[in-house]
Amino acid sequence: MRKTKKRLDYPDEEKPTFWVPTTYNSDKRFLLGRLGSNPLFAICMNPSVASDEDCDQTVKVIIQASSKLGYDGWCVANVYPERGSYSSEVKQLEFDRALAEEKELQHCCKFLNREKY
Repeated sequence: MRKTKKRLDYPDEEKPTFWVPTTYNSDKRFLLGRLGSNPLFAICMNPSVASDEDCDQTVKVIIQASSKLGYDGWCVANVYPERGSYSSEVKQLEFDRALAEEKELQHCCKFLNREKY
């Protein structure tokens, strides 16, 4: 799947503090965000290029909305973890054990339950 080459800097004090998978993966991402006691939670279809180091336009808009609405953190969860900038190119959703590794799903569940991992 094609990915945009455009990378943005994170706004001041808004770099993510967590991501799943916990090590960078150029092909997939389940969660990305900055913890807070009251984060804005966005559920998106699939991730683009944002990582712990680089922001993308979608994540930038979510960060701006969280700040404007008074939230102290933000989280982007992806329904489908395959990275790509053009949603029309996302493959038909099929269960893929390699994409749904047990360890990564446990991290997602722990985050949603506000547990440390």
